[in-house]
Amino acid sequence: MKNLSLSLLLLVFMLGNASLLVAQANPKTKRLLDEAMSAVGTDPGRAYNLAEDAFMMAEESKDDSSLMVATYIMGNANAQQGNYTDALRDFNNALSLSSKLKLDNMTGTLRSSLASLCMAQGDYSDAVVHAQQTLETYQKTGNRRGIANSYNVLGNANSSLGNARLALEYYGKALAIYKALNRPDGVLTMKNNIGDLLYQQGEYDEAMITFQQVLEARMKSPDTVAVAVAYVNMGLVLAKKEKFAEALEYQLRALKIYEGIDSQKDIALSYKDVADAYLGLRDLLKAKSFYEKARSLNESLSSKDGIAATYVGLGEYSIQAGKYEDARRNLFQAEGIFRAIEDRTALMNVFRLLGKSYLLEKNYANAMGSYLEALKVAEGMNSTRAAMEFYKSIVNACTAANDTALAASYKVKYDAAVEQHKQLGDLAAEARKILEQ
Repeated sequence: MKNLSLSLLLLVFMLGNASLLVAQANPKTKRLLDEAMSAVGTDPGRAYNLAEDAFMMAEESKDDSSLMVATYIMGNANAQQGNYTDALRDFNNALSLSSKLKLDNMTGTLRSSLASLCMAQGDYSDAVVHAQQTLETYQKTGNRRGIANSYNVLGNANSSLGNARLALEYYGKALAIYKALNRPDGVLTMKNNIGDLLYQQGEYDEAMITFQQVLEARMKSPDTVAVAVAYVNMGLVLAKKEKFAEALEYQLRALKIYEGIDSQKDIALSYKDVADAYLGLRDLLKAKSFYEKARSLNESLSSKDGIAATYVGLGEYSIQAGKYEDARRNLFQAEGIFRAIEDRTALMNVFRLLGKSYLLEKNYANAMGSYLEALKVAEGMNSTRAAMEFYKSIVNACTAANDTALAASYKVKYDAAVEQHKQLGDLAAEARKILEQ
């Protein structure tokens, strides 16, 4: 898991840029903005109210710099609370003021905020566009920390779009800059994101080693949100290794932290992670309860990716409960959202689960149709690893249906994909090399 909705590393950097602009503001406006900037990461509601008061003062005195910073803080506060539509309005208004004032670094900061907002909403293609514009701005000004942050967002977006090697390349570039700048938090964030990339690619042993290293380092810092992210990642990888009781323990620790700081987006994500762990333990009642909590909160936040992920969870719950029609009803809802936001990795998982639901009902034709849809997505992403999985699933479905000729033809394709995967090289080895540099 990449900490997208409350990225304190990025937020501190952005607010550092903003604080430089209010040094010349009148004392009362400056005090309000300073207090708002201090509160935005921990108490976004209070931060918004302080920034709104500063906004009115700046508007009255025609202080465009303070006006822009106040608007920007209001956008951050809205984003932290899941008010994405309002945050988008605020960031765009602040961007217009920044362009008017010809403040290149602040323009980069605001574009980076827009990219992060797109990531939080699951609009990954738009995030790439904003992050690329941010990178170009910072390259022009020579802002190395801004360049590293831009590489990070580009890595996150490409990881979500399934472009694993491109994501790893961007993470490696960001990691090198953070090391050169002696930014340990940035270094740990990149290690976490590389671990997440390995996790997404099914390299669970390598991912767990990386996550464990990050957790040990995070436990020594006062950054509770970063500790929560480390707990979540340990829980996720332990679940993949079918150690569900340990996974649940880590997810409940993370949830306790998020509830303590009232981070609504992260609480919603945590509800689903807790539900997944209960599902692994076959405690269906508790799993369903937490999935419903996640869906309700995500709907109140208008979080498209969160709503879709909850539908997937409810689909998995229904499959385990033997309610295959209910499972497909939820999965079709998720499919529509993931298509709209172009989350191809998540879309593949939907088709995987649809195939599983049909296979369990011995509806082999529809199972094969779902796996073919998943294969189409995998091939569109140039993901040989995913293609291998779905070729194998199609072979299994054909074999179950006693269609030996079709099974044999896809077995040939599976063998060819295995060979191609070998030629592409080992992503885990590439990641180890980057981490050890």
